[in-house]
Amino acid sequence: MMSTCIIAAQAVMLPIAILVGRKADVWARKPVILVGFAIPPIRAVLYTVSDNSFWLIGVQVLDGVGAGIFGALTPLVIVDIMRGTGRYNLALGAIATIVGVGACSGGRRSSRLQRRVSDPRGRRPGGRDRVRDRVPDRDAGDCRHKDRLDRNDPESRSSGRATQPDP
Repeated sequence: MMSTCIIAAQAVMLPIAILVGRKADVWARKPVILVGFAIPPIRAVLYTVSDNSFWLIGVQVLDGVGAGIFGALTPLVIVDIMRGTGRYNLALGAIATIVGVGACSGGRRSSRLQRRVSDPRGRRPGGRDRVRDRVPDRDAGDCRHKDRLDRNDPESRSSGRATQPDP
């Protein structure tokens, strides 16, 4: 299904980009780019409506519309802004870099936010924090986990019998 979503978005993106590119001089660019900005939030809301595969593929088509609009209008808007300065390539490279950094850091920020929301103490629900909380701190005399197996006792490993940790 994931490949179908990607193909559907790409199949829509190309004709939209061609249409927007051809009509860019006829249509005003600001309203068209505002439509492009409005599509991602609409798409996000529509994703929550249903979990039907066909619905999700149809909603993913909106991603193709937005990508087609941005793909065609971004270079044109940069040309308009940088006209006569000789800095078009610099500006286009800067915009591409900013988009790339935003794409990379957006995942980190959202996962950090997700971890904070999932556990009110700000710890991750699994992984390193869970392991750290399970292992007693022998230096501090922490013996909260008295039911763990003693690794040094071969008898407890073979029988599965829990022993008291050394103080």
